[in-house]
This record gives sequence, structure tokens and C-alpha cells, in this order.
Amino acid sequence: MASGSNTNTNVQQPPFPIFDGENYDFWCVKMKTLFLSYDIWEIVEEGYEEPENVETLSNARKQQLKETKRKDAKALHLIQQGVADPIFPRIINATTSNETWDILQKEYRGTLKKFGHLQKDCRRKNNQQANFSEEQESDGNMFYACQAASEQRNDVWYLDSGCSNHMTGDQSIFVNMNTFSNSQVRMRNGVLVQAKGKEYGYSIHFEENSCKIYDKGGSSQIVTKVKMEKNRNFPLIFRYSKNVALKMDVIDESWIWHRRYGHLNFQSLKTLQQQNMVYGLPVIQEVKEACEGCALGKHHRESVLDLRDAPIEKLPNEIGNLFHLRYLSLRRTNIKKLPKSIRKLQNLMTLDLKNTNVRELPSELFKLQQLRYLLIYKSGLISEPPILKYLGFYGQVGIGSLVNLQELFFIDVNQGGVVVKELGRLSKLRRVGILGLRREDGPELCSSIEKMRNLRWLSVESLEEKVLDVQYLFSPSPLLQRVELIGKLEKFPNWISLLHNLKRIHLVGCTSREDPLEVLQALLNLTDLKLDGAYDGDELCFKTGGFQSFRH
Repeated sequence: MASGSNTNTNVQQPPFPIFDGENYDFWCVKMKTLFLSYDIWEIVEEGYEEPENVETLSNARKQQLKETKRKDAKALHLIQQGVADPIFPRIINATTSNETWDILQKEYRGTLKKFGHLQKDCRRKNNQQANFSEEQESDGNMFYACQAASEQRNDVWYLDSGCSNHMTGDQSIFVNMNTFSNSQVRMRNGVLVQAKGKEYGYSIHFEENSCKIYDKGGSSQIVTKVKMEKNRNFPLIFRYSKNVALKMDVIDESWIWHRRYGHLNFQSLKTLQQQNMVYGLPVIQEVKEACEGCALGKHHRESVLDLRDAPIEKLPNEIGNLFHLRYLSLRRTNIKKLPKSIRKLQNLMTLDLKNTNVRELPSELFKLQQLRYLLIYKSGLISEPPILKYLGFYGQVGIGSLVNLQELFFIDVNQGGVVVKELGRLSKLRRVGILGLRREDGPELCSSIEKMRNLRWLSVESLEEKVLDVQYLFSPSPLLQRVELIGKLEKFPNWISLLHNLKRIHLVGCTSREDPLEVLQALLNLTDLKLDGAYDGDELCFKTGGFQSFRH
């Protein structure tokens, strides 16, 4: 029988790569291999974005964010361990591995492998080479060209004066002179390039950091002009493309100067030009078209702006200049979003966005403390028989700051309980429409509705025909006159019997097994009743003396 013994084997770990300011490229390769071995290179290279509000994330997303932060901390630890003490102060304020890695790359990466990096700006100039005429006479002309060796382009020409070919009026001043005119140029990467163009008679001039090529025959006609780049080259790029037909839109100079002078009227602009009061001002022509910015600016003292049915798709930022605006209607326009400048409308009380394409509000809108009426929804008839359906705006954190709001239609609370809870802060609401209610958010919504003591109209629709859980509303507003419940009800709400001022009630898709008439016919002020798929039974019982105020 064989007996085993435990043997401790000490495996010596390879030395950790330490960067001391030299050979950054070698250290970079070693660290990248180390990151790959820990499966964290991707987070070092690309980084990650942390959401603004972590509370609204799902549990799975929170766990994923926690794991991402752990990997980032691991990578940051490895980088900090991999630099020497003199280098560490440069990255001490970096909080993520991606930020730390970028700092080291920007400061120490050089000498090669970076397109556009100049040798004069490099911290270390490897393999320096000086060419002196007394040591070696090259058989070609040389000038610096910054171009990646791996990139070959046939559409780039480098302009040069050919200054290696000198002219003189007195040959005797030279000790030794080579009269041979070389037609080859050696580039920085050692490649010999054939020099062409001089034989066609064009002239080339260098002036004011640019190179100009003039037509042959002493003409003053400029063929092309090339600006000098940072590496002191003059690349002339020929781009060949297929012929295309394009529409040209010309902007009148009069409009340009009208905007430059802060939308100054055209008559005043003409006066400035005719009396030479402004140097360089061209001849101004009066135009018949109206300036949108001027038209909007003239309403800065108006309190009402009604743009319903206007053919507009974007609201200009200048809307924020209408400081006295109290009513803004964009009903039935093609507006998709509101500008952030809307936060300046501190006197705005009504915002009408019915039947527009707005589905999300900028957070700046929640700073409008005077806002009373917020109407944002799209309506339409669907199914057979036709049912009126609403499409509201997405509820966002911050809606609870509109404490003076009295009417809110329609808000989609599918995003979660935080928004539903904030609705409880809107205690002055008189009319409210809620869409996309999840079953688990039902108790929280009931708690919020109980705080709305001035509520007169309540409309609640469940999410995608799910169960509408509104059983926990124990003390509704006694002023409620209209109630709309759209969604499956497991039990008919008991609180409806407390609504003695109720005049209209609509129950759609409730499929309740309890006869709703048992409660409804006892409400003395009820005048309007609509039941659409609200009762899952064989018959309804109408008692004598019930529905005393009933009309239809």
C-alpha cells in the first residue's frame, strides 16, 4: 500500500514589470499581456461609463456595474504597482485604469508608431543620424517627410523648391561644384522618389507659410496653393472621384451681416454701408423673407404663444428669451424634443404638447416652479369596437419638483416605483392620467393618490393589460368626479363606494367577476357609466331606485 505525502512547491513568480521613465513601449507590451491574462485589458483600453442614477438600475445591472468596478480597481492596482516612485505622482489623481493608462501614453509614448508625431517634439530621439557634407556626399536630395511607412498613397505629391540645385553668377567662388542636376529625392524612410513637374515650366513660390504654383509662361494665374503643415511639408493631395450632381444653396451676404449684427434691420445695415460707417461692409440688399429669430424675439413680452398646427419640427433655443411667457402651445406639430433653454421660462404656467412626438422631457423643465398644466400625450382609436388609447411621456426622476402642478396628462410610470413615489409630492393635482402601471407599483400609487386631496379626475391604465392593483386606496379625494380604470381587476375597488360626488366612471377591460352595479347604482350623482369588457358574468342586476341621476 503506497502512502502519499504533501509536498510544498515554491514557484517563483516572474518579476513585475516596473516603468522608470525609460523604454515605455517595452513596458506597455508587458503590461498589456498582464492585463490580458487577468481578462481586464478591455476595461483598461475603453474604460466604462457610470450611470448618473444608480438607484433606478435593475439588480442585474447593479451587479454588473459592481463587477466592472472591481475589474477596474484590479487594473488600476496593477498599473500603480508597475510604475516607479518618481513616476507615481503623475497618476496619483487618476481614479480609473483607463484614465491612468491615457496619462502615461500621452506623456511617455513617443519616438515611433504615432502618425503625425514630430521628431523635434519627442522626448527621446532614437537612432539619431546627422548628415554632413564633409563626411559623406549623398547621391540625392533629402528633405523631411512625415508619412507612415505602411501607408502608400498615389494621390499625394510633396512640393519642394529643389533648393539642392543652386544658381550662381560667379562659378569661381566655389572650391568644388557638381553641375549635375539630380532628379531624385530621398525620403526620410530611405525611399527614393522621382522628382517631376519642373520640366513643364511651372513656377513655384514659398511665402507666408504657404506654397503657390503659378501657371507656365510667367503667368500670374495661380494653379494651386498649399499650406505648410506642422512638419514643414507641403503635401498636395489629388482626390479623384466620380462626377456627381449636387444642389447648391447660396446664403445671401445680407443675411450673414444681419445675423452678425445681432439681427439688426436691413435698413440700418444699408445706412451703415452707404455712409461708410463700417469698414468692409458689403452692399446690403433688402430681403422680403421674414427672419425666424427676429419674429420670435419680438414676442419677448408676450404672455401667450400658440403654435398649434404650425409646420415646425424643432423649437429654437431662442424660446428661452420669452421671459414673460405664461402659455405655450405646440399642439399637433412635429416637435420631437424640447430645448434645454426652456428652463428660462420661469413664468410658464401651461405647456400644451398634445399630439406631438415628444416622449421625453429635459431635466431642465422640472425647474419651472410656476407650471400648472402639463399636457403631453398622443391619442388615437384602436381595435374593434374602437377604443381611445393614449400614448404619454416617460416619467422621470424629478417630476415631483413641480409642486404647483394641477393637471398632468399622461405620464408613463413603467420605469419604476421612484417616479410613482414622487407623484405623491404633487398634492395640488386636480386631474391626472397615469399609464403603464406595473402591478408591484400599485400600493405605492395608491399612497401617492391619497395625498392628492384636490383630485377631481383620475385615469389609471395598467401595463400591457396586466392586473391593475388599486385596492389599497383607503381614503380617496372626496372631490373626485371622474374615474377611468383600464386593466384587469381581480376585485372591484371598495373605495369607489366612497365617491359621493362621482359623476362619470369608465371601466375598460377589467373583466371583474363581481357585478359593478351593486356599488355604482347607489352613487346618487352618477350620470355617465361606460362598461367595456368590465364584467365577466352572465347578467347585470339593475335595482329599482338605482341610478337616480343617470343619463346614459
